[in-house]
Amino acid sequence: MGAWGTGSFENDGALDLGWEIAEGGLPVIEKVFDRVLAAKDSYLEDAEEAVAAAEVVAKLCDRGPSPYLDDLREIEDDGLSDDELTLGSWITTAKATPNEDLIEKARLAIARVLAGPTELVDRWIDSKHFEEWKLVVDDLSKRLSAGTTDNSRANA
Repeated sequence: MGAWGTGSFENDGALDLGWEIAEGGLPVIEKVFDRVLAAKDSYLEDAEEAVAAAEVVAKLCDRGPSPYLDDLREIEDDGLSDDELTLGSWITTAKATPNEDLIEKARLAIARVLAGPTELVDRWIDSKHFEEWKLVVDDLSKRLSAGTTDNSRANA
């Protein structure tokens, strides 16, 4: 994994997933959570994608500020053609809000990531930034657990 920060989208795996979400929407997110939850106690290699997918769910549900997605569209627009679909533009135009089942999968996936064993946690534990990374993921977990969704958009 190439990582340049502790944020949910500050690694290569998350950015790659962002493009997949922009093309495939909520079903892509659900597949990530399903893989993570199916791993049970096995060593988990999809943790960075789970964190990124959960960040998107929190953003779509207006669960507090998303420090890693709030300015994403402006960052992505730099140097891209107007017709190129990006995660930031997909989030802005998404017509579906995650339903409660998907939000629960996001919560469970984050809990599974933190419970280990995961490649992502192992990597952060070995770095000097583990506590900073854990604060980011703990904040995401709290945002996913807070409030209820605004169902003004049709559930997907």
